[in-house]
Amino acid sequence: MRLAGGKHAILTHKGPYTGLAQAYRYLFGEWLAGSGEMPREAPPFELYVNTPMETSPEELVTLIGLPLR
Repeated sequence: MRLAGGKHAILTHKGPYTGLAQAYRYLFGEWLAGSGEMPREAPPFELYVNTPMETSPEELVTLIGLPLR
């Protein structure tokens, strides 16, 4: 997948994928509201640093990227 360049907020989530919804709530709610930043008209994305086939759920690392203006 190709991503457009520019400014992004990157949130690192460590733990099971079931916690991703909470991470998104924090990123779009608490962090975005207090940051003074504005999201771009582009979807967020996830980058999976490791895989559940090789890593325990507690050690999974997912980067959530939010394109900013």
